[in-house]
Formats: sequence, C-alpha cells, structure tokens
Amino acid sequence: MKSEPVASGTTRTAAAGEHEIAAHQDLTTVARGGMLNLVGVVVNTVFNFLLVVVVTRGLGGTATGIFFESIALFNIAATAAQWGADVGIVRAIPRYRALGRMADVQHSINAAIIPATLVGIAFSALLFGLAGPLGRLLTNGAHGGDLTPTLRVLAPFLPISAAYTVSLAVTRGFGTMVPSTLIDKVGKAITQPLFVFVVVLLGLSSTAIAVAWAAPFALGLAAALVCSRLLLRRNRGTIDEGQPSIGRGAVFREFWLFTTPRGLASMFSVIILWLDTLLIGALRSSAEAGVYAAATRYLSLGQFIGVAIAQVVGPKLSEVLASNDHERARSVYATTTWWLMVLAWPLYLTMIVHAPTLLSVFGPGYQQAQAIMVILGSSMLVATLVGPVDVVLLMAGKSSWNLLNTIAAVVANVVLNLILIPRFGITGAAVAWSASILLNNLLPLMQTWRIVHLHPFGRGSVIVAASSVVCFGGLGLVGREIGHGLVGPVATGLVAVPIYLAVLWRFRGPLHLAVVREALRRRGPAPVDGLIPDVPLSGELEP
Repeated sequence: MKSEPVASGTTRTAAAGEHEIAAHQDLTTVARGGMLNLVGVVVNTVFNFLLVVVVTRGLGGTATGIFFESIALFNIAATAAQWGADVGIVRAIPRYRALGRMADVQHSINAAIIPATLVGIAFSALLFGLAGPLGRLLTNGAHGGDLTPTLRVLAPFLPISAAYTVSLAVTRGFGTMVPSTLIDKVGKAITQPLFVFVVVLLGLSSTAIAVAWAAPFALGLAAALVCSRLLLRRNRGTIDEGQPSIGRGAVFREFWLFTTPRGLASMFSVIILWLDTLLIGALRSSAEAGVYAAATRYLSLGQFIGVAIAQVVGPKLSEVLASNDHERARSVYATTTWWLMVLAWPLYLTMIVHAPTLLSVFGPGYQQAQAIMVILGSSMLVATLVGPVDVVLLMAGKSSWNLLNTIAAVVANVVLNLILIPRFGITGAAVAWSASILLNNLLPLMQTWRIVHLHPFGRGSVIVAASSVVCFGGLGLVGREIGHGLVGPVATGLVAVPIYLAVLWRFRGPLHLAVVREALRRRGPAPVDGLIPDVPLSGELEP
C-alpha cells in the first residue's frame, strides 16, 4: 500500500530528470549551431565596419551619401528580386530529402533560383532605364548627375546578387553552414573593403568604387553554385529515391505558395533598413544621408549577433513547439535571449555612452549624429531584451501575424519619416526607425505572450541587464568624464570587461553558460538554420 506513493514520486522524479536532460540537449544544440555562425558574424561585422571607414575616409561627405544611397536602392531591389526564395529553399530541401524525393529537390532549387534570376534581370533593366529620374529624385535634384552613373553600373549586378543569395540558401538547405560562413560572412566580407580600398587608393571615380563593392557578388555566386552542385550530387546517391516526383509544376506551386508571404515580409524588412537613407537624400541632402548611413552601421555590431542566434534557434523551437512542450520552448527562448543580451548589451551601451568618440572614426563632421546613436542604441536594448521573438511567432505557425507586424512597422516608419525628416533631418529619421524597431519587437512579444504563452523574461534578464548597465553604462560615463578621445572607451573597457566577466562567471548557472563551454568542446556538424525571421542575412545591413 505504501509503495504506490513511492512509485509515483519516483516516476515524477524520473520524468523531471528526463525533461531536464532534454532541455540541456536543446540548449547544447543551439549553442553548437551558433558557434560557427558567430565566428562568421564576427568576421563579417569587423570587415563591413572597416568598409564603412574606408568609404567615409576616402570620399567626401556628399560622395559618401551618394554611395550609401545607391547601395540602399540596390539592396531593396535585390531583396525584392529574390522575394523570399532563400527562406523557401531552406525549408523545401530538407523536406523533400526526408521524403526521399531527390528529383523534387532539384525541381525546388530550379523553382527558387530561376525566377529570382529572371526577376533580377528585369529589375536590372528597370534600374538602368530609370537611373536618371531616380538620381535626381534621391538627391533632391542636387547631385543626380553623380548618382545616376553609380546606379547604372550597379544594375547588372542585381540578378547576380539575387542568384547568389538563393544559391547560398541551397547549401544551408542541405544541412551545412560552412559554405555560407566561408563564402559570404568571411569571403565577401573581406574582399569588399579590400577592393574598395584599392579603388580609393588609386583615386578612381565613385562608379568604380560601386563596381568594387559589387564584384564580390559575382565571385561568391560562382563558389556558391559549385558548392550547391556538389552537395546535390553527394546526396543524390545516398538518399532513397523511391518516392515519385510530384512534377515540376506542382513543386513550383507548392514552393511559391509558401514563399510568397515570406517574400513580402522580407521586402518590408529591408525597406525599414534602408528607406530612411533614401528619404534623407530626397528630402534633405546626400551629405546628410551619408552621415546617417555611416552612423547607423554601428547597429550592425549587435544585430549580426542576433542573426547568428536566430538562424539556429528556429529549428529547435519548431521541434519543441510541435511536441507541445512549452516548458522546453520557454527554456530555449529565454536562455538564447540572455545569451544575446550578454553579447549585445555591452556593445549598445558603449555605443550610447561613447557616441562622439566612436563617430570620430569616420572623420570630421560625423559627430552631429550623436543623437541618433543614443536613440537607436536605446531602441536596440529593448529589442535585444525580447530576444528572437519573431522566431517564436513563426515556429508557432503564426506567419500571418509576422507579416502584419512587419507591415505595421513599415507604415509607421514611412509616415514618421515623411513627417520628421523635413523638419529634424537625421534625428527625425532615427526617431522613425526607432519606432519601427519597437513595433517590430513589442507587437510579437505581446502576441507570443498571449497566444503562445511564452516570454523570455526571468532571473537571467535581470542579471545581464543590471551588470551591463553598471559596467558599461555607469563605468562608461565615468570613463567618458576622465578621458578624452579613445582614452575614455579604452579605460572603460579595461575596468568594465573583467568585472563583467566575473559577474557572468558568478552567475554561470542561471545563465546556462556552461552549456556554451560544453558545446565548444564537442565536435560534429552544426545544425542547419531553418525558418528564420526577416533579419538581414546577405548584405542587407552592410553598405
């Protein structure tokens, strides 16, 4: 009679132990998958920031603005051309492989790359033909003669860029992050500033600089096509081909039925990233557009970390939410958010506190952007606090909510930009972008909290936020007062970083940081990124 409670208690204890083991494995999987991605992100961030420095130092204020305006328009057009095909192919390939339908894998690749390339060609012709009117419009009529030739030399690279992005997504669909990391985050990131530096050193024109920036897309496309072909050939012989193909037309319809809504959301996201730069040039001046675009590149330092985590957390969240295990889902969501905060909050707080010194890296005249550093940096603190919330919403099957949230953010961005830029210039643009950042994070947070019953807040949030604010906010202010120029941030770092690391070590248990150390020691392939939110991936953030 007395054995029943013991058995019941033993069962509960065993179940709790199994659940804890499963949660630990979830976090280890995410940590391992993020390691390679994070290395690539660090390289990508450093060299893309170097590219900004090369451009701002090598060109005058107006020429810098024209360069950034041309890149902004190029990125919007390239994203529109691929229309979410990169996300769609990452979903399609593993799905068809699991079903043993390798013929449909090939059909899905064609369904992704061919339309993106053809639309890219059409957009290329359109951009070339409209370069004159666009040049006058985007420079407020003052420097249309300078922007027009830059747009025309970039136009032929639109289909190349679209095919490049989708081809790299094909390799991720086969379960490897290696080609994307080596080709895009390392190879392209290094060659772009190198090529641009050589052109600037030779004293060539701004159109030559634009070609130097775009040329790595062609080199990367060749490498991506080779890798995707090798992966297709390798898997064709190892996967059961017993299942018949549903046909090219059926695969095409199936692929684009899923991809089209995601493409629309991707388009809106890249508009949010670049529209303010174009509107500043159109409503104010190209010089102001250059100052704004350069200063906002500091945001990429933290955003790329979010991309690295978002790319690997999606599949794991999809898995645990599909099994209705909300406790494991909350563990993955909350812990990865804390890891993101550990890396990003010090960067954003440093950006806010030491804005004048950091802006001086770009040369004289950029200190006027201090206000936008404070505004956008503060917004990104909030965005980081809620973590990869879009991933949670998508993996819970709420893609329509994701699209509506993005539309709301775009509408707010456009309306506020049109109202604020004419009167307040780059500060008004920063307020508009800040509002869209907050909408794009707080709306999905409320939805996931209410509908999916998940949120990222907990003890880890308090630990990371408090230690970051004290070390990099409070000590940063002290360092700024006692030292001018680079002395302030360097002195802050020498004192704040050891204290911050000591705090993280003290609370390594609640933050699950031991999982990261364990993941570093393990070997084996990192998991592939899956359905991810509309975050910049291949060149959407970098200039």
